[in-house]
Amino acid sequence: MKRYTFFKDSSYCPEIMRKGIGYGFKTFIAAFFILMSMAAVSCTTESFDPAVAQQQMKGTWKYEEESASGGTPQSCQMQVSSEGESGLKLGNIACSGLTVIAVIESETSLTIPRQTVNGDIFEGSGTIKKYKTMVLNFTYDNGREKVNIVANCTKQ
Repeated sequence: MKRYTFFKDSSYCPEIMRKGIGYGFKTFIAAFFILMSMAAVSCTTESFDPAVAQQQMKGTWKYEEESASGGTPQSCQMQVSSEGESGLKLGNIACSGLTVIAVIESETSLTIPRQTVNGDIFEGSGTIKKYKTMVLNFTYDNGREKVNIVANCTKQ
C-alpha cells in the first residue's frame, strides 16, 4: 500500500509520515465516541420527589378562574395542604368551600381524579410551574349544572 506524503521533508512531521494521515482521523473518532459515551453516562436527571413538591406547594394560593362554561368566573383564596405520599388537598376549589384531592404526577403536572365531595363531582388535571403557579383545568358538576373551569393559581 502506497502512502501519500504532503511534506517534502519527512522530518517535518515524522509521526504523520510514519503512520499516515488516516491514523489521526481514526484516533479522533475513537476519542470522540469515548467522550460521548462518558457524557451520556454522567448525564443523570434528578429524580422527582413528591414529598418535596408537597412541601413547596403547601400554603395559601390566589385562585382566579380564567373561564367557566355555564357560569361566572370566580376569584378567591385556596388552601393547599399535603395528603398521603403524593397528594394535595385543594381547599375551597372553585370558591365552593369544598376540598378535593389532587395527585402530583411530576414536577409539572397533577391530576384531580374523579371524586364526589358532598354530592358534587370534580375531575381534571393541572400544570405546575416552579411550585409557584398552577393552571387547573377541571369539571365541576354540582348536580344542577356541569361547568368546565380553567383556573390560574398563584402561591401567596
